[in-house]
Amino acid sequence: MGGRAKRRIGLFLASGLVALTIVGLGRPAGAVTYGTTGDVINDPNDVSNPLDLQTVTRSGDTSTVTFSFQTYDAFMDSNVDLMGAFIDLEGDGKPEFLAAAAWNGSSLEGAVLDADGNVKGPATVTRTATTSLQLSFDRSLIGGATTFTWLAIAFNDVNGNGQPDAGEVDAAPNDVVLRIAGADRIDTSIKTSQDSFGNGEAHAAVLAKATDYPDALAGTPLAVAKDAPLLLTSPAGLDARVEAELQRVLTPTQTVYLLGGTAALSQAVEDRVRALGYTPLRLAGPDRFQTALQVADQGLGNPNTIFLATGATFPDALSAGAAAAHKDGAVLLTAGNSMPGSVAAYLATHPADQVFAIGGAAAAADPAATAIVGVDRYDTSRKVATTLFDNPLIVGIASGQNFPDGLSGGAEIGQADGPLLLSAPSALSGPTQDYLSANRDAIEVAVLYGGTAALSDAVEAAVHTAIT
Repeated sequence: MGGRAKRRIGLFLASGLVALTIVGLGRPAGAVTYGTTGDVINDPNDVSNPLDLQTVTRSGDTSTVTFSFQTYDAFMDSNVDLMGAFIDLEGDGKPEFLAAAAWNGSSLEGAVLDADGNVKGPATVTRTATTSLQLSFDRSLIGGATTFTWLAIAFNDVNGNGQPDAGEVDAAPNDVVLRIAGADRIDTSIKTSQDSFGNGEAHAAVLAKATDYPDALAGTPLAVAKDAPLLLTSPAGLDARVEAELQRVLTPTQTVYLLGGTAALSQAVEDRVRALGYTPLRLAGPDRFQTALQVADQGLGNPNTIFLATGATFPDALSAGAAAAHKDGAVLLTAGNSMPGSVAAYLATHPADQVFAIGGAAAAADPAATAIVGVDRYDTSRKVATTLFDNPLIVGIASGQNFPDGLSGGAEIGQADGPLLLSAPSALSGPTQDYLSANRDAIEVAVLYGGTAALSDAVEAAVHTAIT
């Protein structure tokens, strides 16, 4: 297969599932079923951009599998960057193969690749009309499987930047709702890391205390900037599950950032990180405000965009974290309605910084900042998303009543350049529902962080309804 065509397919295979790959995430923890043998997938949501899928069918006999793609738009060969289907043999939302046609610079070229990007064999590409394409391949290339779930995708790099952007990618069906959840808050942070990073793919890791939030609130933009997962652990010692995840996701000598002093993460945690062969770097001050300042200074190199949120509670800072990552900024904390002297001094020495105040308390602490304030925590998260994100392909949703899942989830959704919205646990909060409905044409994926105690099945169902 030609180099350019293989790179196109590799762009989508890099993280596993297309619905998340289009925005840079990894493999979902839960099962996601799209189509099965003989199914016809209809995708009626968006008909205005090139290569929007209309219907996709799959057929096959004992030796050959054929996907037939029908689009709303007529297209020329030179515009077809990639069209294909992810193939999930086990129905666990983790595709093992991608069968796709990609433009190699002069013609369409088909192939079947495994999850590591290795070409398993050729696929035949047939153009039956300007709005349709067929892709056929020998069933042996996917291990002879006769039943599997699949997801069809089309990508057209209209702006030529080599990245899938809004309006350039279509998946059938649109509007996938995923949930990432573990047995507890630590396990959820690990599941989120596994969703984001393959083996050895992270460039660093960020560790935070699992039992309280203050030192971790500034960690989301740090994790995104360092291409790192944000993992939670007990304060007294490094959780064995987290230890295993560090060993999976990192290579030796890479940096592990510890948020907070030894009361937050003990010396034993730091010593164990070092014993595993990594380089621990503790970012800590005498209080939560100065810890956030250390993250901004030593961790992020004093970016020129600052997001203020109260450090007295967590919801506004969760919303601010993903936004700060989106704007290449840092999160600093206020003492409720008051500005700590250390933070005031920092802002005074950086007068050119753009400063956003997220939530009423932060806005009261710094009246000169650009205020983004809602009537409650849920409305504030909606206003942050509306004000700072344009047509996001993906959104994250976390509980507005507890912090852990929103910390690790905020780091993942920030990496994907999406906002983090908040909801009450039992029912989807009105402002979040309003945002999802208003942006349904852009949103391809909504990711819920945490189990049903954090966000109920009713919340999940309401999210799906809102974006479809």
